[in-house]
Amino acid sequence: MDEKAMKNRLNYGKLVSKCWDDDELKKRLIESPRDVLAEFGLPVEWGVTYKVIEAPRMVQYIVLPHENATNVIQEVSKSLLQRAEDNPESILPGELELRFIQDTKEIRHIVLPFPIELMTIREAATLGIRLGDSTATVKDVVTTLYAVSQVTVGDIVGVATEAVAGVFVAAGAVIVLI
Repeated sequence: MDEKAMKNRLNYGKLVSKCWDDDELKKRLIESPRDVLAEFGLPVEWGVTYKVIEAPRMVQYIVLPHENATNVIQEVSKSLLQRAEDNPESILPGELELRFIQDTKEIRHIVLPFPIELMTIREAATLGIRLGDSTATVKDVVTTLYAVSQVTVGDIVGVATEAVAGVFVAAGAVIVLI
């Protein structure tokens, strides 16, 4: 990953964690995503509308790219099939729900993850997040993980039991794990 991509991930992590604390910033992000993204030093494409989606509790979004989505879908399908073969009773853990949405040439989706601090210990454990076992705050961890975490698309389903909070980019798809 190049330095620019790393900086963008770090800035996006900061934006998300600040939105969790600042309802006014979150409102501005939802109403004027282009302006807020630019404020946080994130690239904004001209001629594209940005749509913010607030992820509900225990929902993970997979945003498919507007081009070459077939490769991403194939990788997700392979991963689901492998998990079904390994453990047909538990392809996805607990109440976890995966939702797919696809960008278009004109629209890019930005997923605002459900705040980790509002999750129950059981919900966090389902996602592989262990609360309260570190001196770092959840926001510190999330900001760092948004900056540096990366998995392959084939890992996204398995991530539900091994995940940490973060935004992952693989094969052009943005995968948001809460």
